[in-house]
Amino acid sequence: MTLLTKLALFARSPQGRRMTQKAMRYAQSPEGRRKIADVQQRVVARRAKKLR
Repeated sequence: MTLLTKLALFARSPQGRRMTQKAMRYAQSPEGRRKIADVQQRVVARRAKKLR
């Protein structure tokens, strides 16, 4: 069984659904949004640095 298949099966399980909901709630929280924006800025900065 491939890794992607295992991940898909886990995502459909009750535990996987709970983890997905928890991750979505965190991503929508002020702290989660701040961390996501920080990571986005770092990725953009790295890409800009590589393109120079």
